[in-house]
Amino acid sequence: MKINFISQFFDPEPTIRDLEFVKMLKTKGSKITVTTGLPNYPQGKIYDGYKKLFLREVIDDVKITRLPLIPSHSPSVFMRALNIISFFLSLTTYLVFFSKKNDITYAYHPPITIAFASLILKKIYKTPYVLDVLDLWPHSLISTKFTTNPIIIKIVSIITKLVYKHADHIVVTSPGMKNEIIKNCISEKKISVIYNSTPEKRLQTYKKINLEMPETELTLLYAGNIGPAQEIDVLIDVAKQLSIEKLKVRFIFVGTGILKEKIIKKSKDLNCDNVIFLPQVNINEVWNYYKAADVGIVKLSNDKLFNITIPGKTMSYMFFGLPILMIANGDAADLVNRANCGLTCNPDNKIEILESIKILYNKNKNELAQMGVNGKKYYASHLSTNNAVNKFHNIFASITK
Repeated sequence: MKINFISQFFDPEPTIRDLEFVKMLKTKGSKITVTTGLPNYPQGKIYDGYKKLFLREVIDDVKITRLPLIPSHSPSVFMRALNIISFFLSLTTYLVFFSKKNDITYAYHPPITIAFASLILKKIYKTPYVLDVLDLWPHSLISTKFTTNPIIIKIVSIITKLVYKHADHIVVTSPGMKNEIIKNCISEKKISVIYNSTPEKRLQTYKKINLEMPETELTLLYAGNIGPAQEIDVLIDVAKQLSIEKLKVRFIFVGTGILKEKIIKKSKDLNCDNVIFLPQVNINEVWNYYKAADVGIVKLSNDKLFNITIPGKTMSYMFFGLPILMIANGDAADLVNRANCGLTCNPDNKIEILESIKILYNKNKNELAQMGVNGKKYYASHLSTNNAVNKFHNIFASITK
């Protein structure tokens, strides 16, 4: 079967459904092409080597078409909206007038405009589409404070219900997301839960670098976005308290985000001497930081949407075998408890977060290592890319038979 995978983000940008995922799908006998944007995430600038209006390339026998967009990862709602809308216009124009006929469109969402372009294509050419939902819209727009404008929320809500209704199948990444979509009068039979995997090969073939980290008893790593959804400022308060109590705990923050500078300022204002901020690193290098850490932190604010969200770094930590401190409620916490690969605590409760870190601090290296082993085993059995590829292939086959 011929499948067109469409996503606003793709290699070399950090993404879960990456080139390795597409190549594994191809081994099932499908012909897969990729339609995506010029890479600009997360810095909001077009990557070197891609500063062209339009680009076609072949990487490892995968044909990739890159379409123009207005790059942005600005705090400005207007600029980020331009980024999304510009790619939607490029994508829809390309799909309707220039793209070859395919058996299935595989739409990777967010943003919801990817799914809307797939719906337009279906209405014109009757091409079925499978929607892979990473974030629930419009919920995520509100939860991340992207916008609270009631008119925008209403429009997005109407589009979301339309694309759910007309999708031939919907894939979600947690049981809670499935339940939310069912509330839109969508049949349970056309929704599958496939947990996110992690870019396994890119992590395994990492570029080794020498890290000079101060010695300490417990190193906690947060690797990822620093924005409204994470509320990282709580961890700065906890770090300060640990410093006051003279516990040898160090926090390492690797990543970027619209609130990073604000968090750095808070750390300086509180004179936190046990916090290190490092820039965003390529996924091919992040494993070095996993190796330097004793525990990986996952943090989400206490929000209805985030209670049914499982951040991708959870799977990365599990794949590596890094114990997890899950500072979140809902499905993400359930996964860590089920795998017995770390501790969970309420994101709103600083005392609970503090006490959880103290519990980890008092564990010996063997106890922490066992948590990591538990996560690694659970990932291999339930969350691997191969597991996800097999499930997607069966969905595509069922639609085209």
